[in-house]
Amino acid sequence: MKKEDFLKRVLAFAHENHLWEKGDGILAAVSGGPDSLGLLLFLKDIEEREGIRLGCCCVNHHLRKAAEEETAYVASVCRRFHIPFYRKDVDVPEARKEEKGSVETVARILRYEALEEAAKAGGYRKIALAHHEDDQAETILFHFLRGSGLKGLTGIQPKRDGFVRPFLCVTREDIGRFLSDYPVNPCHDETNDIPDATRNKIRLTLLPRLREYNPSLVTGLTHMASLLRDEEDFMEGEEAKEAAFFRQRGRLLAYPFHRLQALHPAMQRRLIRRAVMRVSHHTPDAEGVERMRKLALEGREGRKTSSSGAMMERAGQFLCFFPGSSRKDTMPAEDLLHLFYEFCREKEKPLHGETGIITNNHEVLLTAPPWVLTGKVLSHPVVTGRNQYLLDAGSVGPLVLRKAEKDDSMEPLGMKGRKRVFQILQEKGIPSVLRREWPVVADEHHIYWTCFLRGSRQGRVTEGTKSFLLLTLTLRDKENE
Repeated sequence: MKKEDFLKRVLAFAHENHLWEKGDGILAAVSGGPDSLGLLLFLKDIEEREGIRLGCCCVNHHLRKAAEEETAYVASVCRRFHIPFYRKDVDVPEARKEEKGSVETVARILRYEALEEAAKAGGYRKIALAHHEDDQAETILFHFLRGSGLKGLTGIQPKRDGFVRPFLCVTREDIGRFLSDYPVNPCHDETNDIPDATRNKIRLTLLPRLREYNPSLVTGLTHMASLLRDEEDFMEGEEAKEAAFFRQRGRLLAYPFHRLQALHPAMQRRLIRRAVMRVSHHTPDAEGVERMRKLALEGREGRKTSSSGAMMERAGQFLCFFPGSSRKDTMPAEDLLHLFYEFCREKEKPLHGETGIITNNHEVLLTAPPWVLTGKVLSHPVVTGRNQYLLDAGSVGPLVLRKAEKDDSMEPLGMKGRKRVFQILQEKGIPSVLRREWPVVADEHHIYWTCFLRGSRQGRVTEGTKSFLLLTLTLRDKENE
């Protein structure tokens, strides 16, 4: 490929993927090898015509003796071509004493952090990396061998979080030919020639063998990744729409169980993965996601499992996620209680043009922390909200607000006989962890209201009622006090 053809192809790819805009400062990450030197000189060549501002950063990982000479060589190339140069030093061996992970993983984390620091210091909006089509093919095969899902098979992204990769449209060989027009001698990292790490084995052993079956394998895999990225972009958009139904309170993240049941399995997996990542800040593997999905669809109350530092448990109409890694980790009941309260608010029918929990300035009548019950005697009936209940003031004794107890029972309105309160709570989808926290309104003879859920035949309003007692229940929010 001639130099001008190389420049046209890379520029077309950069423009198609909106890698930069006129006026952008771009910091090239350069190790001294042929790929990164080619990137640096490409950016220098198009700097004026594209209206960008170029800088170069070399990160010394202190892993090889030759690293110091290579850093000095990159600095000399920058001086020759009048490119601002930034040096960053990271101590990978020292960092591995505290950080878990392979040498490659720790080095990559430290390198990206150093590049971001240099870019910020120099006022560069973008950081350019020299990944090319061969790197793309290696990455796709790496993820394939690990059993990755769709996202892994999309490979390396052209741009992400301020990092841009304009060479993803050309091969290592193309870059070498382009570089041959310049008076530079690229450095060589001999560790890349040792088939020890998985990526080295793929590059040195697997790819050459696969090319025997398909000489155009690298191009084919790159094209496949491009198509899959479009599919992934669409799916991410659909996932974001569905993720709007998540509800969070403190350490607890909840999703409506009935919605999950209705979704396609692919979207179920995506939402579970998203929930785990939001709760634990770790990415779950495919096995962990599938275990959670199957357990969720069984629909059994109280069953739970964990993956990547997140617990999942079915609680009534919610599928709940919270930090933890063993069955000893329990769901934060107070957070769940608030979520159920908010759920009641959302299901409320319109009242006087508004929707939701009704608040008022009545005097506090009774409290059973975190619940507060207020009351007002009226001379006429009113439409009530879900957090309200209307009693015949003349047919009830001194009321108490308390939490439900195991042996409580009531005479539900619209039914014959009595029914245990805990059975009502269970039938209404209230998880077991909340049943002893659920409020009831009673006197010494009757339970009049299993709050939000069931009223009693006793104390009900009739045609003969003269005085109406309006009860309003609210949940005291400690987070907002």
